[in-house]
Amino acid sequence: MPHHPQPIDDLPPISTRSLSQLRQECQAQLDRFRRTHNRDVASRSCDEILRRAAAGDAAAFDVLWEISIPLVRSHCPPELLFAIDDVQQLVAERLIRKFRSRTSPYRAEGFAAYRTYLNLTLKSVCLNMQQRDPVCESLNRLHTTRRLEAVEPSTIRRVERLLMLQRCMALLPDDLHREVFRLRIVLQEEVETIVAELQPLAPGLTLREVYRLAERSIRLLRNMPEVREMLEIDGGKS
Repeated sequence: MPHHPQPIDDLPPISTRSLSQLRQECQAQLDRFRRTHNRDVASRSCDEILRRAAAGDAAAFDVLWEISIPLVRSHCPPELLFAIDDVQQLVAERLIRKFRSRTSPYRAEGFAAYRTYLNLTLKSVCLNMQQRDPVCESLNRLHTTRRLEAVEPSTIRRVERLLMLQRCMALLPDDLHREVFRLRIVLQEEVETIVAELQPLAPGLTLREVYRLAERSIRLLRNMPEVREMLEIDGGKS
């Protein structure tokens, strides 16, 4: 007799399925989403992996990270692809700290929400790397790797904008102002996410305080002649 695939109704409850089975099912769900871009594609197996990882299951976190690596690689900015291994490591370290945090652990609200959080983490990591590494040196390495003859105008524009943001951050009075400015104004992260991320730097930080620090940072910068001059040169486009 011909073999028929096991009906979905005959599968064991999702909470009892092995990580190996969930991993295969989740990958199939991600592949379907990548092909169709249909947000209604089921992601129950991905959700279950995330739920177990958030509950402290180390093996589930390992599987979650394996699934996350292609997402990190595909969303990494082109100018940092030469350092993709470092990017991946830093993103992984942040996720581990968040999932293991005793005061503000990651709350599993579905895989779609996790992908948004992963992208925000990646953006934050990339901005930090670009700020630590001299921009011109990074571009020179990029051009050497790709053997480009000239810098594209759009690349020059991004470098100018990054340098201006770096200078604005340097003008702020302390690390807390700088981090709030970077996370809220530059990366436009949710205030709740900022409060959770800055707990090690400022225990007891509140939503209201984040709003206040962001507004004060903007007000301070607007009143600085150096910043006004940069904005005039920039044509007010930043």
